Amino acid sequence: MPPSDSRKKRKLSDLGAEDTNLLLSALATFQDTLDEDDEDLPAELIPALEKLRGKLEVVPHTSFSKADPYTLNKVNISARPLYLCEEKRQEIEATGKAAITGALSFDTTAELVQLVRNHVSLT
Repeated sequence: MPPSDSRKKRKLSDLGAEDTNLLLSALATFQDTLDEDDEDLPAELIPALEKLRGKLEVVPHTSFSKADPYTLNKVNISARPLYLCEEKRQEIEATGKAAITGALSFDTTAELVQLVRNHVSLT
């Protein structure tokens, strides 16, 4: 019976946006340190790294931006969800529910936020 490996293999598709960005960042840093003219470098290494980066950069949604994860990483922009703390959420809800002339209602704002989420969701 073969020895069992305590580490569980993970699929690239199982990685979340933050893990994917961290991996892309580490991969970019590693590639930047490589000397492509180095004779000791295995010939298949660079193509294999490019293939891995290509798999990581596959985005399952239609993007409205021409920037890819590698470009965003280069300019130190990380893609991750934005969360509101409970205090701010209550403040925003109270403000949105208030009937103010010329302002959107809370329900309209919630519908617009949901519409945006449907178009930019990473899940």
